[in-house]
Amino acid sequence: PIKAARVLQVVAKTTKISKDYAKAVEDFLLKQGQFWPLWRSAMIDKLRGDTGMGPDGHLLASTLHALSVLEIKPDAQFMDNWYHAAEDLRTFSSLSLANSMHAMYKLDIKVPAAFMGHWV
Repeated sequence: PIKAARVLQVVAKTTKISKDYAKAVEDFLLKQGQFWPLWRSAMIDKLRGDTGMGPDGHLLASTLHALSVLEIKPDAQFMDNWYHAAEDLRTFSSLSLANSMHAMYKLDIKVPAAFMGHWV
C-alpha cells in the first residue's frame, strides 16, 4: 500500500513543478481514465485491513491530500474504509489531522457524525 500511496503523491507533486507539468498530469489523467479506478482497486481493501496503511496517519493524510490536489473525489466505499483505517487518531500528528480536514473540505466530503466524535 505504501508504493501505491507514493505513486499518488508523486503524481500530485508533479502538478506543482510548473504549469506545463500540471497540464501534462491533467492530460494523463484524462487520457488514461483508468488511473483512478486501478489505483482505487489496489488500495480499497488495504485501507480496511492490517496491511500497513491503517496505523499510519501521515500516509492516510497524504493520500487524501494528493487526491484533493488531483481533484479526484473518492467514492463513499473508499471513504468508509479510510475512516476505518483512521479511527486511531493517535497515529495522526496535528499537521496530518489538519491536512486531512483540509483535503476533505476541498473535495466537499461530508464527514459522518460518528467519525467526528473521534476527532473532537
